[in-house]
Amino acid sequence: MKAIVAHLLSGSSLEAVGLAALLMTLAGVWLQWNRPAHVADIEEALKDGRLLPDEAEQRLRAVSRRATGWVLAGMALLVFVAITWVKNR
Repeated sequence: MKAIVAHLLSGSSLEAVGLAALLMTLAGVWLQWNRPAHVADIEEALKDGRLLPDEAEQRLRAVSRRATGWVLAGMALLVFVAITWVKNR
């Protein structure tokens, strides 16, 4: 495990982790941006009877959590990369 962490903290790997963190954050922002469309689709399916109210509520919570989760995970990883970069500088 220590070898994996040491490798991730090396120069080029740290850049790759930073890029992955940036992509995760952008994916979360995109999910958040498209959230109203997903919510509208779920509400439409509920009105059409394709979803039960419990299923619709569950999907609405999942849409909200997914976007927030990606943004928070990406930002946490970006902060980790920034702190590691400053320490190793």
